Amino acid sequence: MHLWKAQMVLAWREKYGALDVSGPVSLTLEFTFARPKKPKHRLHITKPDLDNLAKAVMDSLTTARAWVDDSQVWSLTLSKSYSADPGVLITMMTEEIE
Repeated sequence: MHLWKAQMVLAWREKYGALDVSGPVSLTLEFTFARPKKPKHRLHITKPDLDNLAKAVMDSLTTARAWVDDSQVWSLTLSKSYSADPGVLITMMTEEIE
């Protein structure tokens, strides 16, 4: 496991513990990166790829026992941008099963 994935698992467990959510989950991931000195574009359209970032976070949340399995995610919203404060903002919403 990459160091930052292990750090994410630890941070999640320290803040939320093992939630073990078993129902549907809506997930929003907002990735922010340090702005290069001379960015080629206003938007962050360089590597890493959003799909790879999302998979890494979702795998980490599974390891942290935020949910039973990342297959429970029925809605996924992703973005990446530049910021003075790099990281990822995770918004997880659970849904009631009818």
